[in-house]
Amino acid sequence: PVAALFAGASAGVTATVMTYPLDLLRARQAVGFNYRNYPAAMEEILVKEGPRGLFKGLSPTVIGMVPYSAISFSTFETLKEQLRKWHGVSTDAEVPVVERLVAGGLCGCLAQLSAYPLHIVRRRMQVQPAADAVGAAGSLGYTSTHQALMQISSTEGVAKGLF
Repeated sequence: PVAALFAGASAGVTATVMTYPLDLLRARQAVGFNYRNYPAAMEEILVKEGPRGLFKGLSPTVIGMVPYSAISFSTFETLKEQLRKWHGVSTDAEVPVVERLVAGGLCGCLAQLSAYPLHIVRRRMQVQPAADAVGAAGSLGYTSTHQALMQISSTEGVAKGLF
């Protein structure tokens, strides 16, 4: 199980890193960046921000994968075990499908809730150049994931800023 967990995590991180520039472009276009096309957008980012510009917000994305996968995997396995005991059966297949679906949905909700603050940080880091352009760099000028979490929670509050 540990080897499979490590392999899955490695695959997830690799896929995220490889496709991250596309996610960055999608986020920036959603807030009003007007790029002619993807190659032109990448060229503009490389010229203005350097290669690191294509990966702004990657750290909170990768960090967020850890609690998400850990909570999702561990709570789902625990709930399935409890359902097997409750029904007095020995395999997951013997537990009604609807109950397994509900258990999976609950685990997904808990996992997403735990990782959501990091999604907020990621998106804000991705669109940071837009803040710079409108003179809001002081409010969105994050230098690290930790600094962003602290700044958002202290200025906007945990409930309003991170959720």
